[in-house]
Amino acid sequence: MRTNIGISMVCMVNSTAYTSKAYDNGTAIITKPKNPACQRGTFLWNPEMQGVLISSTAYGSIITILFAGYIADSYGPRLVCLIALILYAIVTLLSPFLASLNYVVFLIARSIMGLAEGCVWPCAAALIVKWFPKTERSTVAAIYTSGNQLGASVGSFVSAKLCLLTFLGGWPLIFYIYGILGIACIILCIRDLNRSIVIPFLCCLNDRYCVCQKHLEKEIIRVTLA
Repeated sequence: MRTNIGISMVCMVNSTAYTSKAYDNGTAIITKPKNPACQRGTFLWNPEMQGVLISSTAYGSIITILFAGYIADSYGPRLVCLIALILYAIVTLLSPFLASLNYVVFLIARSIMGLAEGCVWPCAAALIVKWFPKTERSTVAAIYTSGNQLGASVGSFVSAKLCLLTFLGGWPLIFYIYGILGIACIILCIRDLNRSIVIPFLCCLNDRYCVCQKHLEKEIIRVTLA
């Protein structure tokens, strides 16, 4: 949901409205694109405005990442992460409408996404410490961080294909589909919040496993020091 703006921007903006600087004496080879879908953009945003819009999520995350750990410790990492995901999905789903309103409105919305993003990683780290023993934390961290990279690469490929479609204008589908997927993840998270009620037996086994692992770690440290 964060990286889709880089692909959708190509189809959102009227690329022929702004021309780059050219030398007085020079030769240029102009080719006609095979698919003119990327020239359907209606937004008149210059390159500087596009750059600020793409990096706006980073501006927002800088603010919240400073005290996101404190918020997660105060209100619980699961609740804070869930609220951040809800905010992320809603803004993504409303992005086509917000972009049609005004550039500043869309910029503020993307910055709000950054505020939510700054809370996700500290909450994820807190959940790993709470749910997994030390022997498994590095593996879990590798899984969820690699998922971020994999999602960005696959999402960019899918976004490029959606951008070329004519249905609903093409590029709005990028935000609609990823927003719906985000809401689906939120539903799974809400269901997981009641995990201790729905699957008490499995939760009991998991708690006992974590306790045994912690006890084993203490024994290893005691034997090593002895």
